[in-house]
Amino acid sequence: MKAILLLMAVGFTMWAQPAPDVNELVKRTGERFFALENFDVELKIGLLGDHPMERRMRLARREDGSLLHDSKTGYITIVRDGRLIRIRGQYKEWTETAAEGPEMRSLKGVFEQQITRFEKLVAVEFEIEFVKWEELKRGSKRVKCAVVRMWPRRQADGIWKETLWIEPDEALVWRSLWEETRVGAGVMSTARQVDYDWRATAAPIGDGVFDSEKLKKYRKVDKFTSSAGMGATLPSKVGP
Repeated sequence: MKAILLLMAVGFTMWAQPAPDVNELVKRTGERFFALENFDVELKIGLLGDHPMERRMRLARREDGSLLHDSKTGYITIVRDGRLIRIRGQYKEWTETAAEGPEMRSLKGVFEQQITRFEKLVAVEFEIEFVKWEELKRGSKRVKCAVVRMWPRRQADGIWKETLWIEPDEALVWRSLWEETRVGAGVMSTARQVDYDWRATAAPIGDGVFDSEKLKKYRKVDKFTSSAGMGATLPSKVGP
């Protein structure tokens, strides 16, 4: 009984907390992501609607330019020391090239789509409203977030809205819900939810993050043996 009363008290305290200054919070979140040079994060990406889909990935970056993209499907991309390493688990092989060209641009696109796009929040070029306080669970920890909703000021900027779950103290996004309606030959509505679980958001990010035991177990090849594997480390673009 005491435990139930305690939970009720905690919940009441959270809901009774006054709304934050949403413009200040969103701008500060943009500044946080702009300065976020070191991070390691797990993502759960869900496409909602009549045909829901879910996939997971891990992204990491270090201030020396090292990158990790683990698609959680056997395809891993690592950038370190100016080299781009692609690992393909299905055929137990990996390639190594200079960190440049279309593969590198595609990899940076994944980081832009999921992480660095939040840098644009600094400009606050949209309407914003506070929705509520909500607690999210990430493993054994609980994160109290301010839920804010944004939408364009002009119809010319599209018909969309994005809801963000932001932890105010660290100014980190722990969940994003993007909803968009596109009008063409017909009306198509899409919704995508991304849940973030931040493992680390500051240095040091260890060398082990940008390594894989598969590099010792798999064979190194000049190019993948099947054309189907080329570029498979990188998912097709989803959402805006």
